[in-house]
Amino acid sequence: MQPILRDLRARYPKLTVGNIYMENSRDLLEKWKIQLIPTQVLLGPDKKEITRHVGLWELKDILAAFKKHHVAL
Repeated sequence: MQPILRDLRARYPKLTVGNIYMENSRDLLEKWKIQLIPTQVLLGPDKKEITRHVGLWELKDILAAFKKHHVAL
């Protein structure tokens, strides 16, 4: 996922892209109810979850998810 996330950051610099690592972020894993890695959680402008995905997620599919939920990047 790292190359895809780097590409996402490069293409959309106003978008916040973060990583949560299991070994030092147990509280965030619990807060976001993440049980499997990798899990991607997309948030809308209001910082509320709009969708999530478990496993490898291609850039085109991430962008399609934002579009589906009417989130402009």
